[in-house]
Amino acid sequence: MSREERSIEHAILSGLSRRTFLRASGAAALAALAGSEARLLAHFVSRPWTLCARSEIAELLYGLEHSVGDRAIDVVVNRLRKKLVLAGGIDAEQLIKTEFRHGYLLATDVATLPFEASVRHRTVVEPQHS
Repeated sequence: MSREERSIEHAILSGLSRRTFLRASGAAALAALAGSEARLLAHFVSRPWTLCARSEIAELLYGLEHSVGDRAIDVVVNRLRKKLVLAGGIDAEQLIKTEFRHGYLLATDVATLPFEASVRHRTVVEPQHS
């Protein structure tokens, strides 16, 4: 996403210099995403309202040669949900829906926005690890 941003219901996804950030629409604070979170969100954004199977997500995050359990996928999804809440408020937690034993889907429409050069000067907010 070198020259554009993607907007989902409660947040804007920006790709900058190999780092991906979330920010609430109109807000100055940013939440930095880890690589696995950014890959997963980019995948969801490219396929809104489409069920992504657990096996598909595992391959995206870990590759074909690695076998991972469902819990590893759940952890990445839950970290992403927390960062969506950090960037977009409590309602943003509902953007990623769970289809029990099948997978996840992004339950919102996605829009492409023009890139804002000024986003480079925004404050980065890292979530508290507990």
